[in-house]
Amino acid sequence: MGTTVLGELIRVGPIEVRFRLEAPQTAGTLTMFEFVVPRGARLPAPHSHDAFDETVYGLEARNCWTVDGRTIDLGPGDVLFIRRGSVHQFENRGTVDAPSCSATASA
Repeated sequence: MGTTVLGELIRVGPIEVRFRLEAPQTAGTLTMFEFVVPRGARLPAPHSHDAFDETVYGLEARNCWTVDGRTIDLGPGDVLFIRRGSVHQFENRGTVDAPSCSATASA
């Protein structure tokens, strides 16, 4: 397996995303990306994924996640596992931008 260079910056609304591992690099089992949620941002709309689970790791600052109606505060070093089919969204209620890392697994 080759090494992964930091991917190109992609903007999704106010969120900045950089892919670190893509499905072809992991035999289709994992995609990993870093993302930054600007202060005051609330995105995306509540949604779910039927094809994969998602794991989120807090890098800096804090994001507030809602998963199946439950509120979860995710800070540096915290990990959140979101089962496929769970409705979720997140927002940054803080005063600074909040970087996090997310991995989706389809296996």
